[in-house]
Amino acid sequence: MISIPHLLLSLLVAEGSGGQPEGSSPGEDLDIVSESDCPSSRAVREALARLRPPPDWPDASVTIRASQDSLSIELGEGSSIMRELAVGQSCADRASAAAFVIATWMDDLPAQATRAPILSAERPTVPSTPDVARCEIGAGLSAGANGGWAPGVHAEIIRRKPGHHLGWQVNLDVLGPHTVAVSHGNTHWMRTSLGAGLHGRLEFARFFLASDVGLAGAYTTAWGTGYTSNTTDGAFTWGPAAGLRVGLPWGRSRLWIDSRARWWAKGDSVQIDSPSAAWVESAELPRWEWQTSLGVGYQLSAP
Repeated sequence: MISIPHLLLSLLVAEGSGGQPEGSSPGEDLDIVSESDCPSSRAVREALARLRPPPDWPDASVTIRASQDSLSIELGEGSSIMRELAVGQSCADRASAAAFVIATWMDDLPAQATRAPILSAERPTVPSTPDVARCEIGAGLSAGANGGWAPGVHAEIIRRKPGHHLGWQVNLDVLGPHTVAVSHGNTHWMRTSLGAGLHGRLEFARFFLASDVGLAGAYTTAWGTGYTSNTTDGAFTWGPAAGLRVGLPWGRSRLWIDSRARWWAKGDSVQIDSPSAAWVESAELPRWEWQTSLGVGYQLSAP
């Protein structure tokens, strides 16, 4: 049998304790679990306590997963809300960042789960490399098949942006001398041409294909041997030009074989005075010009 004084004493003890279960403390209903030691669960709780008093912490769970440069924070039961943010290597800064996200979530609990936004820290802007054009210079030995085979040289400049199939090309070609018999002597002639046009290229793993098309101008020089009076003369001509090549890349070098054709819209001719002076003898020079070159190119650094 319990006496009345003992009953009153028990009620006073219960009232003084506030009705709180023994061993409980404010904030223990918020379960913070960090799967890494950087930041640890304890460090996050201490940082959160500086932002929100533990009595204000809700009954919820928080899971923190850390990678080398980011944190993934799952808020609420069933991972209904997730926040991701970029962080540095400092464990204290990571704990402060995680605590800030949790404190912000406490002030704005959504009625329904929403899609998780991505929070990222500002990162320094890396300047992009300008897509500048690269120059390629090349030269080779040639053989021309217009009016008989004749030796020659070929030089070129190609300018093209990396990764682009199109660019432009400038060519310098010298072919000759050729020989044509006129009357009782021989007339020799050669052409020096300068052309420019569009350059296209397809590059594969071990070889490349290229072509160019444009216009060319040429200066034709002619002189005679075996005549009573041997003189030299010259004239300008022009016309369309096109080339096709296949090559092998080798570091910055390009080994290639090239074939090109030119058609001279303004034809050339050579003439001599007949010994009898009764007439003038002449010979038309070929309008088509075929050329094959074997050469090498070198890709210069971007300017």
